Amino acid sequence: MRTRHAFAAALAALASAELIDDNGVQWGVTRAYAEAKAKDCLASLRATAWHAQTERALKNHPFVKAAERGRLPLQALQRFVGEQRFIQANDAASFAQLAGSDWRPTAAGLLDLWRNTPPDNLKGLFGTLLKGELAAAPLLQRLIHATGLDYDAHGRSEDGTFFAPEPRAQAYGAYWALLARDGKRAAAAAAAAARLPSRASKAQYAP
Repeated sequence: MRTRHAFAAALAALASAELIDDNGVQWGVTRAYAEAKAKDCLASLRATAWHAQTERALKNHPFVKAAERGRLPLQALQRFVGEQRFIQANDAASFAQLAGSDWRPTAAGLLDLWRNTPPDNLKGLFGTLLKGELAAAPLLQRLIHATGLDYDAHGRSEDGTFFAPEPRAQAYGAYWALLARDGKRAAAAAAAAARLPSRASKAQYAP
């Protein structure tokens, strides 16, 4: 019983202690307060009309519906995985920068993210997101092989032609790159948290 009370007291002390982030900055608020405010902010973001509209649009997209019915044309799947190679590599670099890491994809694994060695000591939200991209890289590579794409790590095929990514498909990765370049970690964290439901629902289509 005494041990239980000591543990509860330790938890209470931790919750009441001022929050210190990964950079050693003391925020002047308690962790409990910061977590409560973050939950309120996230709830307000997910309650907006644009968020509900985006979730419905993603769920009802013709590509998703065709995949659910098993009627997705091979060319559409090839285009998807080709675009995803660029998105995955760019997102990994953006998450690394937002996490404060010097890690970047190597030249040999620029688009073949699975060839890269994960960095050490990744912490925080963006470190976790980077780990997720690197963990998903071998799965994407399996799908690439299954679709018959033969582009190398720089997007070039054996006959010398290049895969040309579609600008509209790369807008998502470009947005993350801008957030990373400008160091907008709070905006990036809000964007990631608000999109977690749609990301989770898409996980069922992982190879």
